[in-house]
Amino acid sequence: MKKIQHTVDETEKNKSLQITVSSLEKIFPDKKPTLLQSGFCVFKNETFHFQVACYTVNIRECCIIEVESDLSDKVSVRRVEYLPSNYAMNIFRTDDYVLKKKPNGQIFPDLLKPVCKEGESLRQNSWSTFWVTVDATNGLPVGDHQIKIRIKSQLSDYDKTSIFNLSVLDDVLPETDFRYTCWMHYDCIASTHSVEMFSNEYYAIFDNYLKSAVKHGMTMLYTPIFTPALDTAVGHYRDTAQLVEVKVIEGHYVFDFAKLDYFINFVLQRGIKYLEFSHLATQWGANCCPKVVAQVDGVEKRIFGWDVLSDSKEYLTFLDAFLSEFKLYVAKKGIEDIIYFHISDEPTISVVEKFKKIRDVLIKHFPNAKCMDALSDSVYRDEGLINHPVVCTDHYKNFKSNWVYYCCVQTFDYLSNRLFNMPSQRTRVLGYQLYRNDCNGFLHWAFNFYNSAGSLSKINPYVTTDTGGHYPSGDSFVVYPSNDGVYESLRHEVLGDAFYDYRALKLLESYIGRENVIKMLDDAGLKEGFTVYKRSARWHLSFRRKINKLIIKNKYKHYC
Repeated sequence: MKKIQHTVDETEKNKSLQITVSSLEKIFPDKKPTLLQSGFCVFKNETFHFQVACYTVNIRECCIIEVESDLSDKVSVRRVEYLPSNYAMNIFRTDDYVLKKKPNGQIFPDLLKPVCKEGESLRQNSWSTFWVTVDATNGLPVGDHQIKIRIKSQLSDYDKTSIFNLSVLDDVLPETDFRYTCWMHYDCIASTHSVEMFSNEYYAIFDNYLKSAVKHGMTMLYTPIFTPALDTAVGHYRDTAQLVEVKVIEGHYVFDFAKLDYFINFVLQRGIKYLEFSHLATQWGANCCPKVVAQVDGVEKRIFGWDVLSDSKEYLTFLDAFLSEFKLYVAKKGIEDIIYFHISDEPTISVVEKFKKIRDVLIKHFPNAKCMDALSDSVYRDEGLINHPVVCTDHYKNFKSNWVYYCCVQTFDYLSNRLFNMPSQRTRVLGYQLYRNDCNGFLHWAFNFYNSAGSLSKINPYVTTDTGGHYPSGDSFVVYPSNDGVYESLRHEVLGDAFYDYRALKLLESYIGRENVIKMLDDAGLKEGFTVYKRSARWHLSFRRKINKLIIKNKYKHYC
């Protein structure tokens, strides 16, 4: 009879354990964590995370979590919760750097929920995990700091304290001109929170979505001048999310930018640095028009959509009128240098002529327009139609660009991604890769897409994590709706850390030069492109520690 291999050592089965673990390990309830971590070093403006994992044999443990540290006002603790995945991966487009080999029917650690002051239950004969964050929003004091996390039962003698040592180094990560955008889905905020689109109640909730985005490195925001023509089934329409008001009076178009102006002021005041305007044609083909509603002789109606071709005289006339007025607004607002335009997401070669017609109208009014669209083929760049192409990472070797993206497709050849079924290091390595490839822009299509594929129905992201089976879990959102805003995912935190890694390399570059940093990356096995790197969380942490030490060494060498 084959002996069963237990995931918890036999000698530990009858006793409780509590350990500190790196944020780069996804901890499952039936497997003892291995990436133990008791200390690390960060810079004064770098938020840091670690985990406390508890194994208990007592079914009745109900514990209070206490923090003791000179940094206690900056330390928060959240519980790591598990969510289901009925579509974890495409077995025909994958590799072996995944967490689970089965394609569906799994649970994964992802949701981070604030701990209850009244107490948290620890599961019997299982690992319970708490996510500890040291927030550097207002800066961290230089020096060595001890963080004690005490977990004490209210019902038994369980009383354990975990200690983590955090060293804060005397330097700051630089601000950069890196553009990171993860598309906000405004209709999903309204429907999920049951508030009117762009009402005062809406903005109070949207404020928390925006704070989360900016805190995790987002610098550019998708801005819905008209209802975004994204992830919408042909003939179907998403809830109206349109910031430019349109009136048709005696056959003439009149535009009101007051709602857009309020939106722009709101987001710029909260840390957004760049704006990208919603697409002027439909997705995956540029064949039709986005949904546009207007007051026509006093009656609100849809005037453009799937039933009107994007290169029709009617729509091109509308665009010409709109862009003429929009140019005046942009100039008066003084935002010419921070705006980007979209025409169509992933346009196909067959629609080049339609794409050209729309672009010609845009360039007529914005001759220096920064046009950015996600592409898998270089024809639009080669013909000068898109001057800021956003290339999927698996096409990078044949179609280099300083803007890249990934989505549900980039799940093979060890490409970085943020899916449930991927190790956290596979998510975080993106920061090193963006620097190595000299990228200054990264795009993802979904910050909070809480619809099924094609937006045919609404979903509950706590129950359906895979858009109803169309995209693998983790592709369509990185935050979860709470009562008045969002709960984070551990994937969002890890992706935010990737941008800290990017900035750390930029800081090192300021001391030793880019050429030397590139050599250091190459020597460490991280090559040009997005597929060759050491697939190891231990290596990742060791390399980041090496970066930090070199920065401090060269900083004081520079001062001497």
